[in-house]
Amino acid sequence: MDAYPPHRVGLTRARSLGGSGRGSPSVSCSRLRQVQSILTQSSKSQPDGILCILGIDSRYNEGCRELANYLLLGLYNQNASDFEKTGFSEEVLDDVIILIKSDSVHLYCNPVNYRYLLPYVAHWRNLHFHCMTENEYEDEEAAEEFKIASFVDMVRDCSRIGIPYSSQGHLQIFDMFVVEKWPVVQAFALEGIGGDGFFTMKYELQDVSLNLWNVYSKMDPVSLESLLSEVVQCVSPKGPLACSRTYFFGATHVPYLGDDNKLSKKTEQIRLLSQVYATVIEAVLAAIACYAKTSSLIKAKEVAEQTLGSGLNSVELMQFKTALRSKMAFHIHAVNNQGRIVPLDSEDSLYFVKTVEDIEVKLSEKTQQSVLGDECFLGTFLTRGEGAYLYSSNSQSWPEEGKIHFFSNGLLFSDRHHGNIIISKDHMNSILFYDGDSTSIVAALLIDFKSSLLPHLPVHFHGSSNSLMIALFPKSKIYQTFYSEVFSPWQQQTNSGLSLKVIQEDGLSVEQKRLHSRAQKLFIVLSHSAGEKQSPLKLLSAKLPELNGFLQHFAVSSISQEPVVRTHLPVLLQQAEINPIHRVENDKVIISIVTGLPGCHASELCAFLVTLHKEYGRWMVYRQVMDSSECFHAAHFQRYLSSALEAQQNRSVRQSTYIRKTTRLLVVLQGYTDVIDVVQALQTHPDSNVKSSFTIGAITVCVEPLSCYMEHRFLFPKFLDQCSQGLVSNVVFTSHTMEQRHPLLVQLQSLIRAANPSAAFILAENGIVTRNEDIELILSENSFSSPQMLRSRYLMYPGWQYVITLKAPITYIYNFLNLLRYEGKFDAGSVFPLMVQICVWFGRPLEKTRFVAKCKAIQSSIKPSPFSGNIYHILGKVKFSDSERMMEVCHNTLANSLSIVPVLEGPTPPPDSRTSPQSSSGQQECYLVFIGCSLKEESVKDWLRQSAKQKPQRKALKTRGMLTQQEIRNIHVKRHLDPLPAGYFYNGTQFVNFFGDKTDFHPLMDQFMNDYVEEANREIEKYNRELEQQEYHDLFEQKP
Repeated sequence: MDAYPPHRVGLTRARSLGGSGRGSPSVSCSRLRQVQSILTQSSKSQPDGILCILGIDSRYNEGCRELANYLLLGLYNQNASDFEKTGFSEEVLDDVIILIKSDSVHLYCNPVNYRYLLPYVAHWRNLHFHCMTENEYEDEEAAEEFKIASFVDMVRDCSRIGIPYSSQGHLQIFDMFVVEKWPVVQAFALEGIGGDGFFTMKYELQDVSLNLWNVYSKMDPVSLESLLSEVVQCVSPKGPLACSRTYFFGATHVPYLGDDNKLSKKTEQIRLLSQVYATVIEAVLAAIACYAKTSSLIKAKEVAEQTLGSGLNSVELMQFKTALRSKMAFHIHAVNNQGRIVPLDSEDSLYFVKTVEDIEVKLSEKTQQSVLGDECFLGTFLTRGEGAYLYSSNSQSWPEEGKIHFFSNGLLFSDRHHGNIIISKDHMNSILFYDGDSTSIVAALLIDFKSSLLPHLPVHFHGSSNSLMIALFPKSKIYQTFYSEVFSPWQQQTNSGLSLKVIQEDGLSVEQKRLHSRAQKLFIVLSHSAGEKQSPLKLLSAKLPELNGFLQHFAVSSISQEPVVRTHLPVLLQQAEINPIHRVENDKVIISIVTGLPGCHASELCAFLVTLHKEYGRWMVYRQVMDSSECFHAAHFQRYLSSALEAQQNRSVRQSTYIRKTTRLLVVLQGYTDVIDVVQALQTHPDSNVKSSFTIGAITVCVEPLSCYMEHRFLFPKFLDQCSQGLVSNVVFTSHTMEQRHPLLVQLQSLIRAANPSAAFILAENGIVTRNEDIELILSENSFSSPQMLRSRYLMYPGWQYVITLKAPITYIYNFLNLLRYEGKFDAGSVFPLMVQICVWFGRPLEKTRFVAKCKAIQSSIKPSPFSGNIYHILGKVKFSDSERMMEVCHNTLANSLSIVPVLEGPTPPPDSRTSPQSSSGQQECYLVFIGCSLKEESVKDWLRQSAKQKPQRKALKTRGMLTQQEIRNIHVKRHLDPLPAGYFYNGTQFVNFFGDKTDFHPLMDQFMNDYVEEANREIEKYNRELEQQEYHDLFEQKP
């Protein structure tokens, strides 16, 4: 293979992730990790993030566009006509900002290009969408302000930002003032909605173009397929991968003309060279196979020499052995994606394709004339047609398409590469015909020929067994004419005693089945629908099956350098038969994991399963430790597994094997836990016996549609990661199930489907499953371990099951399995925004009315990004003053739902060894967990104190000035008939004095008011004295 000059990678046509791109989701994730590796290098100038701005907002910077095309598999390499087909302007589709951080990605887009981007990015780890809804986007001014605010939020936690300033081959001097002039960067300085200052003054910018070019140069399955497709289509390749073709300008065989004595001497040299060429090819392929196994250049060369010698001997050309070996040159090169040769012992070469140089042989070509005539030695002409394919038992041969002519005593096959090939029945030992049992099965004419045919057969069709196969595709014209014109005459016995025999599938040999399988694959590829664009690579794979195996291997090996468990390799390479239905050993405990964000009704689903479905076996339930600051604690889970296994073993000893049921462990996790962490906690259990005693049956995630978005389309942390392919088999939607076309439900289903195409969707309002088949999916024993899921895990989460072999004396080899330690190396990344989980313990009851009112009022106080102080969930167990029963409460702020139900007694995880308030005193029996952003414990306690019985306040003494009009009227009513002083009388409505003056109040009203104040103050003083004698306890004060 020849290396061509560097080219711009990642700019191939956008491919559908469900289409021809081999493992495109895994490749996209791998490319993202390669870019993120720039941010994890130990360097003082290491950037915190890499900023990629597309379109007019970066003045169409080509470096940014190149990075986007690399990550999005060429999505933005489409031409103008492709964009026009969408019905939207290029400016709308280019409206994208990507900030790549070491363990997460922030993506700004609009509702229009969101659906185009989604299939390419939904599987990225810790992805955060900054996107408006369709209705919000209709306001153009609001949309622009949202973009600026999103940009500010994205870079908020950065101090040093990398810019992909230049594209490959167009290096430009980095100028941060040019970046400052980019429209969205300029808008950063706007008052009110901007970032309070100039972008280039607030952040240190650096050019990361050279680092990215090094990343782009690494070969992966998508770039390899793109390059292969260029070679297959016989176009001038844009990349480094090209083939050195060998041309024979002359036939390598002499068509049989009815007399073996008339072999032409003119073709002897060509035939000799073709035999040498075929031997060299075998030697090269043997060397490649050796190098792939040993990585030794010396051993590969030795194998090449040995194979060349034995090959020459087999064709009786040993006289040329010395001359050929003395002039033989053997090289193996590793090349990167730009065609540059890299050392074979370099770590980077492990990702790359190993190429071999061989000697080019060019010979003259002579064209043979047709042997068709009025009188032919092949007998009577029967029929002819196009579209037949000739296969050889030579595993390296290429199926040739050509025209075929049938005669009563043989056939003639003509193709553009080899000319005419004549096969007389005189050269046949047998001729068989297989046509399957379906109209979609390729018909095969199987010919076993004599050695006397070899001089008349192109060297490429010489194989280990003297056999050929002619494939006739179903419903083709040649297939129909064969039956009408050839089938009956050939079934009649000839003078040589040879006749056509029909066989069934069980009559095919292993070799014949292999050839027929190749023809069947080619037929399937060529039988694509008229509207579907044919893939050159699929056609190449069908004609060269070994290529598919190589691509499968490369797809796995190029993703990561992490080792693979040997028993898993055949499944990853799709060499093992897929049989997902298998039974788990009776002594294994099946783990069914139910997870989801807080408030997703996972607990309700768990209770439903345990209560109604005991026939599945004995249940154990592990619930996460909610009374702590962590969502999931691996060490605690591992301790639980150890204690659960010990209890299971003790129970099994007491039970008869006839009544022993399969034990199931139901793991219920509600929080911002990454599912891969739970899987790795099992895989890395320090006790190998415990690890081998448990197996994950299926992982199910519960989704409450109202609790998915923090605002706009900004998802809660870990939402998409909890739906990851390769891990999660089922997604249970726990609300809006009565209105299946609800826009929110439909939108979330599209999002999750993009992230996990194979997940089963289940509708279960409030966690209540109504279909038996859905229950079977949730409680599956083998969904997690199916070959498809296993392959996805290795491709999407490299290092998830990393094996370390511990050294031990040879005497312990018999116990080798116990010497293997599993270390999960896949980093799930941090939670963003950081969700604080604060657990507060108290021993006194709450006032139910006050608590409910406080919870309902939270929704109106929710603040936008950065969401500081927001409370999203309240979970826990409390007592209310109106009952002695312990109640379980669950409040979901965004759904504004509050659940208060009596606590159901049941199995709980073992006590946590970590110090907690309840461990020091049994009186703190109530607790609540507050989950939100930037929460403070004292603020949470103050909030909760207002839900408890309030401490009475001392009453202040009254004064005349404090009396209200109502109190004055009450005093009047009470005492207006009291005795009057001398000189006053009461006329029934007013008080009149001696001089005739009238008043509405009693003349002693001032005294009455003083008396009232004195009496009231005596009551207040009594109340205050009694209050001082009462003992009041704060909600968080422990009982004595």
